[in-house]
Amino acid sequence: ELQEAAVLEALDVRFVHGQIYTLSGPVLLAVNPFRMLHGLYSPETLHGFFSDEIPLRPHIFSVANQAFQGILRHGTSQTVLVSGESGSGKTETTKFVMQFLALAGAEAVVSQTSRPLSRVERQVLRSNPLLESFGNAKTLRNDNSSRFGKYIE
Repeated sequence: ELQEAAVLEALDVRFVHGQIYTLSGPVLLAVNPFRMLHGLYSPETLHGFFSDEIPLRPHIFSVANQAFQGILRHGTSQTVLVSGESGSGKTETTKFVMQFLALAGAEAVVSQTSRPLSRVERQVLRSNPLLESFGNAKTLRNDNSSRFGKYIE
C-alpha cells in the first residue's frame, strides 16, 4: 500500500539529487525541474534506450521504448498517458515520447548511429504546435496552457 507522505518523501529525495523520474510499478512519476538537466534528453541518452532487452527504468524514454517494443512484439496499438496539472510539463514530456517514437521507428527501418532527422521525424515533431493551438489558453501558471490531456496511440 502506498502512503502519500512516503511517496512525496521519495520524490523529494530523488529530486534533490537531480532524479526527476521515479517508478511506482509500471507508472512513471515525474517532477518538473523547471530547469534544464544536462544530458537527461541528449541524443546519447535517447539512443541508450533503443533496445528490446532494456527493462523499464525511471525515464520517459524507457516508457516510450516499452510502448514501441509493445508495437513490435504484439503488433497492436500502445497507449502512453501523460497527466498532470497546468505547468507540470505534459507538453514537453509528450514531445520526448514523440521524439523517441519517431527516432526508434526510423532506426528500426535504417540502422545508423548519427544522422539528421528524417522528413517523417520532423513532421511528427512539428505536429505538436498545431495540435496545441486548438486547445491552449493563458492561465495564471502558464501562458500557453493545454486545455486537453496528452494522448498518444
